[in-house]
This record gives sequence, structure tokens and C-alpha cells, in this order.
Amino acid sequence: MGTQPRSRRAAAAWTLTAVAATAATPFAHSASPRYEAPIEEVVVTARKRAEPLRAVPASVTVLDADTLATLGARRLDDLTLRLPNLASDRSPLTGFSGRYVRGLNAGARNIGFDSGYAVFVDGVYAGRFAAANRVLQDVERVEYLPGPQGTLFGKNTTLGVVNVVTRRPAGPPRAGLDVGLGSDGYRRVQADAAAPLGGDWSVSGAVGRERRDGLVENVQLDTTGNDVDLWDGRLSLTGRTAGWDTTVALDYYRSTPDLIARQRLEGFGALPPREAGNDLPERLSDEDYGASVTLQRDFDLGALTAISAYRRFETAADVDDDAWNVPAQHLIDWTERTEQFSQELRFSADHGRWHHLAGAYFLTMTSDSSRTVASFFGQASADGALDARTWALFGTTGYDLTDDLVAEAGLRWTRESKDLDRYVQDGGGVLLDFDRRDDRSVTSVTPSASLRYAIDDHATAFVRYAQGFKSGGFNVDLVTAPAITPLEFDDERVDTVEAGVKSRWLDNRLRLDLTVFRSRYHDLQVSQYEVLPGATLPTLRITNAASAETTGLELGAELLLGAWRIAIDAGQTHSEVDDFPDPLGPGTGNWAGNGLGGPEWTTSLLVQHQRSLGRLGELTVTAEHLFQDALGGDLDGDALTRSDAIALTNLRAELVFGADRQWRLAAWVDNVFDTERVVERHRSAAPGLLMLVGFPPEIADSTVGLYNDPRTFGLELGLRL
Repeated sequence: MGTQPRSRRAAAAWTLTAVAATAATPFAHSASPRYEAPIEEVVVTARKRAEPLRAVPASVTVLDADTLATLGARRLDDLTLRLPNLASDRSPLTGFSGRYVRGLNAGARNIGFDSGYAVFVDGVYAGRFAAANRVLQDVERVEYLPGPQGTLFGKNTTLGVVNVVTRRPAGPPRAGLDVGLGSDGYRRVQADAAAPLGGDWSVSGAVGRERRDGLVENVQLDTTGNDVDLWDGRLSLTGRTAGWDTTVALDYYRSTPDLIARQRLEGFGALPPREAGNDLPERLSDEDYGASVTLQRDFDLGALTAISAYRRFETAADVDDDAWNVPAQHLIDWTERTEQFSQELRFSADHGRWHHLAGAYFLTMTSDSSRTVASFFGQASADGALDARTWALFGTTGYDLTDDLVAEAGLRWTRESKDLDRYVQDGGGVLLDFDRRDDRSVTSVTPSASLRYAIDDHATAFVRYAQGFKSGGFNVDLVTAPAITPLEFDDERVDTVEAGVKSRWLDNRLRLDLTVFRSRYHDLQVSQYEVLPGATLPTLRITNAASAETTGLELGAELLLGAWRIAIDAGQTHSEVDDFPDPLGPGTGNWAGNGLGGPEWTTSLLVQHQRSLGRLGELTVTAEHLFQDALGGDLDGDALTRSDAIALTNLRAELVFGADRQWRLAAWVDNVFDTERVVERHRSAAPGLLMLVGFPPEIADSTVGLYNDPRTFGLELGLRL
């Protein structure tokens, strides 16, 4: 595979595994448990105000900076499987990857189709789905809120929100340097620092560089793909001016890996795992940057917050869509650019038993895209440009009915317009030509309500209702005739009811949190890549299912036993279509009862042990087991689009040493047992084209996709001053 031989990789990996395992055996020094203290009360801003996690009447999972470091999580996608009911097909294509939240696919591959999964960083919307895989650099914590969050976070949050809170420059000067080396040419350097500037002002910055060789071999071109090649940086300035607490933040990210988007898995032209025979050199380039200014001020009546932000994202890719060594279907120079500006103003106040929050929000987003498909019969291209504007007013009011019972209600009014400034398709003799301009607008009101009851000092129960809204749009993609492939689709709504208990036991050494939910979707937006009846070529359709439903639970548990810490996060979801008549056009039946594609179970088990080695330092050994049930594939129930269930085991041993415990040395192994499973599977994109030029019909049963990453391992050295 263009890297070290498999036997040498295995020997090195098992050496590190043995080091991690034997590190947990008793030493002559007495154990000094890190976990003698009770579980700390976590303060979150998941509802745009600081409050204890137990006071939030919703399902929320929090990962702090120490936990992220323990997991070796460097990007948001590293948290899939580790957060309940958050899954992924691990596709390297940022715009095509399938993230699943509570059983539904959150993907959105063109500028006219929005995702229901949103990422916010310090209160700023990260942008379109392709820009959501943020680098977790200089992060204080990550808050995960599954389910609709429309009242406070607005449109396109029907599936859930990830709220990232970065570390602020405060206190004395600090600096850090981390260096990592590992298998497959892995190397990483990251530096961060913070210092006071005088007066009330401080500055902090972080920069990182990460590289790794490819993990998939292209035997046709004698190259490798799906490597890592990225830069990232962040700069923050905080202080006080004219009575306002001020934060100015800048960030930049660029990733330019060589790509192998998929290989042939089964059937015609299949190859062994992690080998592809693609004839097109594939590439991916993502660039994402932005700036924000946050102003906060306390008044006698309450606190005022203003957030102004600008972001720009651009992605470009070349993809061998047929995943074979013939030029049947190539995606050439698929580009997408988005610029956005947002302004949020909100006021929060507490008056006796009353708790209020009110705000206004504005977002303008300009996007354009260009994409070309090359085949045996020529080239077809589509260019589009879309302007979207959103205005919103929102508010919540809570009242302490008693010392133990709190009621809250919220409402958001949203006005959104979308102008399709340009949508031109040049069919090139393969598809039809057309030129379209269009616009649409919608007004929506999304309510929420909750009750929270403190059962006793140990447990809190809650029930919550929330409504989510995702506006309709335009299928700005390569399509067949508009009469066959509708270009416009309708708005989507969801009603969700949650009930849960958050509890602490054994002198705060045991945490048990449980949430059950039921979501009812109306006019669910469905993206399908299907061959329509009587057609030869597949086409992308975005339509609305009449209704769908998901039910399930999220469980979080944590136990501290002296030098041991055990944590479990699990999610279970049952999702299916209730009614979807004529899914592929008139007379094509009803997909009622079909699954929505997400896994039924996701689980994460974390076991940690810490031991003092005296003057040598403190050793922490972490074992992690992750499980993701099979992805259900396409809504049509096609078994050939169903991926494998996967279970992975990771190990990490970390030694903190030095006079001031300023040094950190870690050894890690991911996928210890070198598990090999198909995590993305679907039918070949080009069977019709291949049959038209004389290939046998058996190719229609071939599948393409990807396997999970093989076993990887490495060492890290860090210094904190």
C-alpha cells in the first residue's frame, strides 16, 4: 500500500499495545487515584446562557478538553460513535459523507439543499454541511444536543446541534507544544500560547500541521489515497473596551488530501479490501476561514450579547464515480463556494423566579457551485448560484413554579428567502439543457416547552417538546428532465417529545442520565440517487416523504472507583417511513415501513486507570471500545446498500512527568485488532453507461464503497509551560 509491510505494521502495533497493557500492572509505588474527587458539575452554554448541565431539560452530552485529548480526537468527525446516536459512514468526501443523527442522514451535497445537523463555534454558525468537520484546536468543551433545537439555534437544526466552545486567553502566560509520529508516515505538530497584553487585554493563538500517507492503494495508478494533509490555526484577542467584554477571533483551515472516494466491493470488478482500480487521479481541497467579534455587557436589568461573524468556505474535488479502470463516469472539478455574514443580538435576565432570554438574528449566505460529469458519451455540466437570507426573533421564558419545579416556554419566528440566481445545465448530449431562475420564501414559527423537576438532591427529571423547521429549496445538481426530476422541494417540519432523568449517586461518584424520545417528521426531505423506472442513467432526486418517525433513547453513565473511571454512552434508534407514496414517480408504490438508513445502536465504553509512579510521574491507561450498528442504506430497502456493523478497540497510555508535570508522553493504538468492515456501501453509479457500451448486465449488481481504516499507532510528546 505504499507504506510499511503489513507484518511489520502489526508487530509495531502489538509492541505499543503491550506497552499500554503492561503499563497498568502494579508498580512498587502506591496507587494515587486521580478519581478520588466526585464527578465535577459541568457548566454548559447549550441554551445560550451559563447553567449546570443537570439544569438543562434536554439530552446533552459534554466532552471537555481532557476527554478530547484522552480520545485523541482532533476533528469533529472523530466524535462519531463516541456520542450517542451520532454515526457516520466515514466517507472522505466532506460534501458527500453521511452523518446520521437519531437515525436520519444529515448529508447535503448541493447548495440548494440544507442539512438538519448544525455546528456552532462560540455562537457562530459554521456554515454548510461540508464545512462542519472542524478541527478541535484550543477547545474547552464540545456540547452535543441531539434533536430539534430550532427555538434557540434556528433553521436547519431539525436533527441536532454540536456547540463548540473554545478556550479563552485568561490568567497567566501559558504555552504548549505537541509532536506526534506514527504509522503510515503520520506526523503532527501543534503549538499554542496565551499571554496578557497589559490592561484588560490578552491574546492566545494555536497553529497545527498534520500529515499522513494514504490508507487505500490505487493499483491502477500505483498511488495511495485518503491521506491527511492539513493546516489549521486560530487567534483570539479578549479584553474590555468602553465597558464591553470583547472577544475577536480569527481561524483558518486548509486540507488538500489525495483521494480515493470509493472502491469496488462486490460483484463485477471487485478488489481486495482497501484496494481500488480507479483510472482517474482523485483529489479534494477544502479551505475554511472566518472572523467574529463578540461583545458582552452586564446591566442592572440583565446581560446583553452581540455576535458578528463572517465566514468563507470553498471545496473542490475530482472523483472517479464508477470506481473502475474505465472512464464511465468521472466527476470533474466539483466546486462549491459559500460566503456568509451573521449577526446575533440577545438579552438575558433573571428576576426572582423569572428567567428570560430574547434575541434577534440575521444570516445572509451566498453560494455558487460548478460540477461536471464526464462519461463515454461526453460531458454534462451544471452551474448554480443561490442567495439565502434569514431573519429571526426568538425568546424563552422560564418560571420557578416551586423550589423544585421549573416551567419554560420558547418561540422563534423565522423569515427566510432563497433566490436561485443562476441554474444552467449543459447536458452535453447526455442530459437535457435548461436555464432556470427562481425564488421562494417562507415564514415559520417554531415553539418549545419544558418542565424540570428536582426529585431530590440526587436526581432531576424533565419532559420537553420542541419543533424543528428546515426550509425547502432547489436541487442544484446534475439532473435529468425537470419533469422527471423535480427541481424544487418543500419545507420540512419535525415535532419531538423527550423525557429523561439526570442523576448522581454514591457521593457524586456515579452519574446516570437517560433520555427517551419520539420524533414525528412531516414532509421529510429525502435525497435519492436512483435509476428511475424505464431510465438507464441514475439521477439525484430531492423530494418530500409524507411522514416518518424515529423513537429511541440516549444513555450516559460514569463511575469513579478509586483509580478507575468507567464511562458508557449509548444510543438506540428505530426509524422508519410512515408514508411515502410514489417515491420514484407516479405508479412506483409506497415506501411505508422502510428504514431511514441510520444505525439502530451506537455505543462507547471507556475504561481508565491512573497510577502514581512516584518521581517518574503519573500514568493513565485508557481502553476504549466503540460499536456502530449497520447503516441501513437507501430508503428503497436495497440490501446491497447496507453497510456492516463495526466494533473497534483503541488503547492509549499516557505518562505525565517532570518537576511541574509539564511533560506528556503517550503511546496509542487505534483499531487494535485490525478489524476490517465495509462502512460505506452503495450500488455502482454507472451500470447503465457500462451496459450501453456492451458490458454485461451483471455489473448492475456490483457495489462500491469503502472499508474502515486499518490499525494505526503512534507516539506523542507534549510540553506545557
